[in-house]
Amino acid sequence: MMKRKLRPLVITMSPERKQRITDMFSGLDEYFEPPVFTAGVSSRELRNRIKFLEHAYRAGLVPEAEWSEIRRAVKDQCCEVPDDDDSLSLSEMSEKRVARAASDNVHLIIDPFRYLEETQAPVEKGEDKKRYDCRSSKFTAIELWAKAKTLNRGRSVLACVMAHLMAMKTLVGDQDESACLGSADSSRFDFILEDNVRAFDGSGSECAKRIWQAVEASSSRECHLRYYGWLGSAPNLTWVFKKHIPRKAFNRAEGSDFSIFPLPTNEDFELDGIVSRSKPTRQRDKTKDSNESVPSFETPGGTAVWGTFAYTVSPKTYHTLVRRLQRDVGALMWKGKKMRCFVAKPIDKILPRHTRQEFGAQTIHLTSKVAFVRAPMLGSLLHPQWEVGFCTSTELQHGLSSNEDGKDVWDNVWLSDSEHELIAHRKESGEWRKPPSKMCPSPPPGKSSPQLPTTFLLLSVLSLILHEARSFRLSKCILSRPHRVRQNTLYGTQGGRRERRRLGNMNVRSRDVPLGDFNVTVWELEKPSELMQEWWAIDEDERSARVGDPFGVVSWPGSVVASKLLSEEDLTNATVLTLGAGVGVETQAAAILGARHVVATDINPLTLKLLKFGADCEERIEDGVVEAMRFDLFSNDPLPKSDVIIAADVLYNSRLAKRIGKRIHEAIVRSFDEGDAPVKLIVTDSQSFHGTDFLQEPELKDLNSMFKEESWEELRWEDTKCRFCGSGVMIDADQVYDVDVRTMKWGF
Repeated sequence: MMKRKLRPLVITMSPERKQRITDMFSGLDEYFEPPVFTAGVSSRELRNRIKFLEHAYRAGLVPEAEWSEIRRAVKDQCCEVPDDDDSLSLSEMSEKRVARAASDNVHLIIDPFRYLEETQAPVEKGEDKKRYDCRSSKFTAIELWAKAKTLNRGRSVLACVMAHLMAMKTLVGDQDESACLGSADSSRFDFILEDNVRAFDGSGSECAKRIWQAVEASSSRECHLRYYGWLGSAPNLTWVFKKHIPRKAFNRAEGSDFSIFPLPTNEDFELDGIVSRSKPTRQRDKTKDSNESVPSFETPGGTAVWGTFAYTVSPKTYHTLVRRLQRDVGALMWKGKKMRCFVAKPIDKILPRHTRQEFGAQTIHLTSKVAFVRAPMLGSLLHPQWEVGFCTSTELQHGLSSNEDGKDVWDNVWLSDSEHELIAHRKESGEWRKPPSKMCPSPPPGKSSPQLPTTFLLLSVLSLILHEARSFRLSKCILSRPHRVRQNTLYGTQGGRRERRRLGNMNVRSRDVPLGDFNVTVWELEKPSELMQEWWAIDEDERSARVGDPFGVVSWPGSVVASKLLSEEDLTNATVLTLGAGVGVETQAAAILGARHVVATDINPLTLKLLKFGADCEERIEDGVVEAMRFDLFSNDPLPKSDVIIAADVLYNSRLAKRIGKRIHEAIVRSFDEGDAPVKLIVTDSQSFHGTDFLQEPELKDLNSMFKEESWEELRWEDTKCRFCGSGVMIDADQVYDVDVRTMKWGF
C-alpha cells in the first residue's frame, strides 16, 4: 500500500542550515513534502523585557488574560498608537516611543506590568521601596521575567525551549486534546526536527521506512511522545541495547531487528543494580591545549537518552505541558539555595519528564533504528564540548542497532559536500576535525594563490617602513626611561598566566595586555557575570545606588586600541584625563609612556579600586602619577584640566554618547577660551551601538564647521581592526576574537 508523503516541521535560525535541510529533503521528495520552517528564538532578544514577553506569549507560556493586560499597558504608555492598530508588535511600539523620548533627553521606561501590578499585593523590601516578590506572584508573566532576567548562559537554553514550544503549537494546530498521536490526518505536520539532523537515505527511502515502521509498531499502545532520533552516552547506549531493549521492547517485527521500547527510567537502571546518578569525568586530550577538557561517561546511569532533534507529541502532551509551565515556572527555571541566579532546564529534560509524570513512561516510545541522526561536527552553541561525543555516540548507536561497523553510519545518511570531506578525513586519520567550511579556505587544485597588484605591494612595503620607524622612535622613548620600564616575562602572550588575589572582599585576577612594544598588567573581577546578574535582577532606579556601572570591571578592546594610539605620541610631562577609565589599561599606558599626571575617572568606586590596585602594583609607575577620581559625567562639575583626553569604549547608549560629545565640546572650547594649546583627544568604540555617533550633535557639527572654515583638522571617525583576548561581563571565560573599532584621534 502506497503511503502518503510525510510533512516535516523544522526549527531553524541559520540560512545556511535551512538550505542544507531543503537540499536534503529535495532528494527525498517522493516520500516527504517540502519542509516547512519555523523560526528559532534569539537568546539576545530575551534580554529585553518586552521582546521576552512576546516570545513567551507565542510559546504559550503567558496566559491570554495576562497578555491582554500587558498589551493594553504598553499601548497606553506609547500614547500615539490606536487601540485597534495591530500592525506593530509591542517591542516595535516601545522602541519607537523610547527613541522619541531619548531625542528629547528624557529617559523613558515602558512598564508592561502596570495593570497586572495594580492587582498584585506588594511585598515590603527595605524601608522605602516596594517591590513585587516573584516567588509570591500570582501572575505567570511577572514570575517568568523575574526569573529569566537573571539567566546568563542559560538564556540560550530558554530560547531553545521557547522555539520547541512554538513548534509544538504549530504541530498540534487546533486539534482537540483527544486526538490520537500518529493518526492519518495529512492536514497537519508529522514530526518536529531541529536543523542539525541528517536523514537515512538508503534505497526506497530508509528514513521514511523507519518512520512508518515506528508509527505502526507503536499504534497498538497509548503513545504521547515518540522519538525518531535520540542519543545517549556510550555506557548508556550499550546498556539500552544489551539490557533494556531485550527486556522491555514490544511489537518487535518477526525476522527483523527493528523494535519499539519505552523510555528508560531510574527503576530500569536499578533492575541491573546501577546507581541512577552518573557523573562525567574529565579526560584530557594530550594532543590539544592543556586548558581544553572533554567530558566523558564511564558507567551507565543518569539521563538514559538525550536529544529532541526528531520527535512528535500528542495534542494532550502539548496542552498539559503548557498548562503546567504556566502554573509552575519552577518546572522551566530553577535555583538552588546557594545559587545567585536561575538556571533554565533544557527541553530534552522538560518534555520527557512531564510526559512520564502525566501519562507514564510506557507512553514514551523510542525506536531501535532511528530515522535521523545528528549532523557530524556541526557546531553546537549550547554544548560545544560534546561535539566529538555526539559523533562517537552516533557511530556506537548504529553499530549496536545494526550489528555493523558503527563508522559506516555516515555512508548511509545524507551529508553535505563539506561533511563528506570531514568523514573522509575521519576515516583516513581516525580523528575528528571542524568541517572544512569553518576552516581557512585553500585555493582550488591547479590554481595558485592570487597575486597582489604591484601598487598594493609597494604601499604595503612603505607602510611597513613607516611602522618600523614609529616602533624605533617608541623604543628610544621607553629605553630613555629605564626606571619606568621593566622586562615582563609574559610579553606578547594572549591572556598569559593569570594571578589570583583577594582585594577586600573580592576575588580578582590579573590580565597581561600586549600593547606592541610593551604590555601592562591590569586587575579584573574574577566573576564579572555574577555582578551583571545582580545588576539585571534589581530595579533600574536602584542599580546606580547598589551596584553602579558594572561594565568597567573587565578590560575592553577599545582600551587596547586607545593605548596603542597613545603609544605613537610623546607624552613627556603631559597631563592625561581618562573618562570611564575602567580597570586602567589606557591609564597605565599613559603613565608608562611618560605622562606627568594621569587623572583616571569613573562613576563606579569598585572599578576605581581595581584601577588603583593595578597602578600601585606596577613598578614602572611612580607614586603619585596616577590619581583615581570618582566623577559623574552627567554632573555640572567641569572636567579636570588636561592636555590629553581619552574615552575608550564608554559609548554604551545614545544618552551617554551625547554626554561624552558635550564634554569633548566643553574641553575643546575651554582650551581655546583660555588661550592654551588645543586639548588632544582619543576616543574609541568597539560596540557601535545605534545612536552613539555624537558627532551628529549640533555643538559638534558647529565645531567642525568652524574647523573647516579655518582649514583645521576636523573631528572624524576612522575604522581599525583589533584582535582582542578578554572575558566580557556576561561570560567569565576568555575569548579571542577580531573586532572593528571606530576611533577618533584629534589634536596631536
